[in-house]
Amino acid sequence: KSLSRGRRASGGGFRQGKTQGDPWQQGGTLVIDRGGGVLFSHASDGAGDHAPVDALLAALDGRPGAA
Repeated sequence: KSLSRGRRASGGGFRQGKTQGDPWQQGGTLVIDRGGGVLFSHASDGAGDHAPVDALLAALDGRPGAA
């Protein structure tokens, strides 16, 4: 998946700069409430894997079923 996403990004004009930090660490998204509770969690499975926007917005709005 990462290779195909990299080709797509490269074709769109995006270029990777100097690698910083751990090159094997993948990203993710967390929404945490003021009490420290996790409202939403998404661990990326590869480059270009982002959290679904509708689920993220639902978590930010406090709607049930967002996680």
